[in-house]
Amino acid sequence: EIMPYYYQMMKSEDIMKILVHFDREDTLERVKKVLPEELYQGAKDFGGVAVFCVSRFSSEGDDNGDRTGEKGDFYLTDTEQKMVNDVTAAFKHSVVVLNIGGMIDVSWIKNNPKIDAALLAWQAGMEGGLAIADILCGDVNPSGKLTDTFAKTFSDYPSADSFNESDDYVDYFEDIYVGYRYFETFSKDDVLYPFGFGLSYTSFAYNNAKVIANAEDKVQVSVEITNTGDRNGIEKAQVYAKYTDSRTVTPNFQLCAIKSVKIAAGEKAEVEFEIDRYWLKAVIEDGSRVDPDGKIEFYIGGHQPDSLSDRLTGYSCLRIEL
Repeated sequence: EIMPYYYQMMKSEDIMKILVHFDREDTLERVKKVLPEELYQGAKDFGGVAVFCVSRFSSEGDDNGDRTGEKGDFYLTDTEQKMVNDVTAAFKHSVVVLNIGGMIDVSWIKNNPKIDAALLAWQAGMEGGLAIADILCGDVNPSGKLTDTFAKTFSDYPSADSFNESDDYVDYFEDIYVGYRYFETFSKDDVLYPFGFGLSYTSFAYNNAKVIANAEDKVQVSVEITNTGDRNGIEKAQVYAKYTDSRTVTPNFQLCAIKSVKIAAGEKAEVEFEIDRYWLKAVIEDGSRVDPDGKIEFYIGGHQPDSLSDRLTGYSCLRIEL
């Protein structure tokens, strides 16, 4: 129903200029010539949902010297923020597609009640547009989980101050607390969307977690996962290990197993994890791996065992002791 607006926009010769220069700060002025306010104001009468994309460039080996806490990189430019404000003001519902290769500020998503959903597409390549369309149209049920932490500000990342000090290396001075380990051990309040988090068009319930084998070289645990929604789905079940009463310095918890499980709507699956003891060792100052003293607790679920993930998903991970 909104195709007439699409064709009207495509008739303009300026559209190619926009496609070529879409990273320039004057993009909004160019877009206004092609997509004036009355156009998207009219479009909203034909469809109640706006889908807009925010992009960042990245390439292999080219993100060491160019990540900064500035507008246009980690933060939205003024032009991008105005686009967000204008679109969300015009439409009752909005969906954001993030076509990015690394972390950016997403507080504008979290804090805008007019943005109903966000799809993290990363940089999906030449078939990415079709894959995104399949998800947005509901033909494919998304099942991805975050492989990084989305923090509140650029400075919340512990390597932010030293990230650009050399073209040859990045000094991860946080030692064994790299990535989610740092945030979940020292900086929980600085997280917007945590590592391991991801939503789906269906829902899953975890029950009956237990240790089924405890050998010298590996541990086996199992859990029952039920698809409680009305859509077939794929769950990324995760197991985290935490040491208690240990004199060895360890992160608050760390991922030790993950499994992708396809479960039809209303069905359940018994899922087993085989955890090599290597992933349960701690790394000490000289770089060697040791078996910490104390007890091991396993947390099993579709996300990290932290309070923010619990609030975002509506449930807590199951806990079992080894």
